[in-house]
Amino acid sequence: MAGEMQLGVMFTAGCMGADDWAAPLEEWSRAGLEAVDLLDFCRFFDVEFPKLGLDQKAVAERLSSLGLSVPVISVRTDLVSADPNVRAESLDDIRKAVAACPMFRSGVVFNFGGQHTNSGEEAKKRFIDGLDAACSIAAEGGVAFSIENAGTLCGTADELLEVVRAVGEDRLKVTIDPGNFLIARLDPVECVRKLVDVTVHVHVKDLHEEEGGAHPPYEYCTVGEGLSGWQEIFDMLKDAGYRGMLEFEPSGKVPPKQTPHNLEAIRSML
Repeated sequence: MAGEMQLGVMFTAGCMGADDWAAPLEEWSRAGLEAVDLLDFCRFFDVEFPKLGLDQKAVAERLSSLGLSVPVISVRTDLVSADPNVRAESLDDIRKAVAACPMFRSGVVFNFGGQHTNSGEEAKKRFIDGLDAACSIAAEGGVAFSIENAGTLCGTADELLEVVRAVGEDRLKVTIDPGNFLIARLDPVECVRKLVDVTVHVHVKDLHEEEGGAHPPYEYCTVGEGLSGWQEIFDMLKDAGYRGMLEFEPSGKVPPKQTPHNLEAIRSML
């Protein structure tokens, strides 16, 4: 294991093999993959795996046979919605994710969605109230609960810290995504410096300047070849004693098939 941090990948339904859903993971495990995040967890087990006749136990056993851990369970929710029914359904999905943690030996539930397109004080209050309830569910299950820097509610380090402190730093943790900071025209290294002490999960992608890029003026590139400052960030994480997953996030011009190359690039900086 690289410096006790686990080399992981964000595995979506689009990554699944045509004949064997786990074939890409088997290939990547031979290239040093140590962990996987099935994103979004509820979609996998409500839609994708039932099509294949697979339940949580079968999936957990297959991943274990490949030597892959599942440190994080990611769940898409909308805790910001003005519709109380949507918020209630989101908490139900969080309960499902927390309940699955013992089966997959997961220690973190990562929540995403809702914060991306909402803004304003009322939306922030709903978000904080929803996160407070979600953190109580996670605490009952003995796992950490995290949110990322993304969107219009928590796009900056200061916005994210405001929400974390409102819920409680001992209850709500952070998934850092330096690439998102870069897309938001912020300094990823300085943003991570503010958040490193509350970080339990890391999304790893990189971007460089390229005309006509996916996020003008930026386009996705191999980790370490862009402007996210990964070497300095990895050093900072090591100094802080971070021992979680480094989750490579295939994006745009860096598709899932480039996972082995990016895992090696990450490993070279650790």
